[in-house]
Amino acid sequence: MNRGLITILIVVILASGCSTTGIQKQNQVQESEATVTDVVDGDTVDIRLGETTETVRLIGVDTPEVHVEVAPEEYENMPENDRGRTCLREWGEKASEYAEKTLAGKKVNFTTDPYSDTRGTYGRLLGYIKINQTNFNYRLIEKGLARVYDSKFRDKQRFIQAEEKAQERMKGLWQCQTFEIENLTSE
Repeated sequence: MNRGLITILIVVILASGCSTTGIQKQNQVQESEATVTDVVDGDTVDIRLGETTETVRLIGVDTPEVHVEVAPEEYENMPENDRGRTCLREWGEKASEYAEKTLAGKKVNFTTDPYSDTRGTYGRLLGYIKINQTNFNYRLIEKGLARVYDSKFRDKQRFIQAEEKAQERMKGLWQCQTFEIENLTSE
């Protein structure tokens, strides 16, 4: 094989984030105390870190949209019709209300994930919010207020198990799979 071709192949492999040993590099975890200054929606908040304010997209979770069109096809076994969209919109609003009630104005711990990028597509910080030692991201899944967002993160398997349990128990947004809106319950 041509020496130049081998060099190019090695550069391409390294640039793609892979290593020749097949072990993926982990990022260093950063943990900071912060104050939630605004709740954008159920899975996005603004936090004050020192002298700066940053928008944080919560890792591993996706709550139904409240500011743009909701997409039922993103949620397992969800009816892809007006009923499904309306039901999910209701749960998106409930997720936002829960985030507002739980986080707004509160001191929290913000933590990055060693398997995730530090910033997402829109330049938002990616991470976990912990309040009173409770992982808020995980609580959203556990309460049925969000689905697991398909991305790389350390606790993905634990989040998936919590989502499966919420689906089995028809908690939160998972009621939209079969119930009419007037039958929705908070938990």
